[in-house]
Amino acid sequence: MVLTENSAAKIQWKRPRCLASNDDPTNIPCARSGHTLSVIGNTGFLFGGLSNGPIGEKVARPLDELHILRMGKSELEWCILQLPEDTRPLARWRHSACVFDGTQIIIFGGYHTASLRLSDVWVFNTVAMEWQQPHSTQGPGFMANGSHPQATTWPGLLFLPTWRTNQ
Repeated sequence: MVLTENSAAKIQWKRPRCLASNDDPTNIPCARSGHTLSVIGNTGFLFGGLSNGPIGEKVARPLDELHILRMGKSELEWCILQLPEDTRPLARWRHSACVFDGTQIIIFGGYHTASLRLSDVWVFNTVAMEWQQPHSTQGPGFMANGSHPQATTWPGLLFLPTWRTNQ
């Protein structure tokens, strides 16, 4: 559902038409939770999450898929970005994501399994349509984390709050 404003006095919900790119149903994301949706302009980038997978499958599994949602005035179109497995982040859910510099999406942490929290940082370049993993040369890395907030504030400043647990 999309919230639209027809006039200053009338705001309403509408269900836009949702299409699969090239009429291929695999371009539409499966039901999931713990994913992120980052929006830049009229394009949404849906990454990760936890899904039961195909109908009838009983074991939840983390996802490493990146779906792109192109949002037009009257319809939406989904497509999946096919990238080699060794060039994208591990499957995860309950990670954080934020848009940086209007062209990059930064993801951090999350859960790969119920007992494995991640502490990695990945950057998706929406112009080149590729993932990169920056590596720090100074100081300790981040603590493994999941279910945490992340935000960009001023230009060039990224805020990654984290806390320690006994795990």
